[in-house]
Amino acid sequence: MELVAVVLVVWLVIARSGRVRWPVAAALVLVGGAAWLGVRAFPLGTAEINLGSLVLAVVLVAAGREVERRTLGPGPRLRVVWPFRLLATASLLLVCCASSDWIRPAPFFPGSDVVLPLPSGLHATVEPHDGTDCGTGVCTAHLTVAGRPGQSPADLQAELRVHARTRGWTSDCRPAGWILTRGQECLSIDVTPTGAQITLEGSRN
Repeated sequence: MELVAVVLVVWLVIARSGRVRWPVAAALVLVGGAAWLGVRAFPLGTAEINLGSLVLAVVLVAAGREVERRTLGPGPRLRVVWPFRLLATASLLLVCCASSDWIRPAPFFPGSDVVLPLPSGLHATVEPHDGTDCGTGVCTAHLTVAGRPGQSPADLQAELRVHARTRGWTSDCRPAGWILTRGQECLSIDVTPTGAQITLEGSRN
């Protein structure tokens, strides 16, 4: 959605004819809206949907420029030609970088938001992690959880398991990514002397 918005702004700057500017702008708004809805309907495909909408948006702008070129001529290089070239080049680089990640996908750290926020009264501390926490194709992150006053670690663990199910964790592991970024993220909850620890693991197929 944000990438399409950038393309829309560039198009509004370089467009020279109202007869072409507004139909293309309307099409870009539709593409951005479709991407926004798609990400919310298929969150596992966020990367693919965003990049696909970016490519479609650049194609729309290229088509608009071609129509204007045929009717109005090439246009000023500084105002029209170079902004479009920079946009197309940046989009191509972004797609190529993303594609390289798809070809050789790396393990990842699941975001703490896959389990946070916790129920009221529970307090979580996200432990720092870096590249040393990745190995054998898996990256691991930990959250330390303190329960309510007087709550036993076993009761805290049981409550966290119920909470995890409400956040979509119907099993210990679930898919992460979509078509080209397939992988999985796993969650485990262990008892500690003072509370509980949530372990998150991310790996690619």
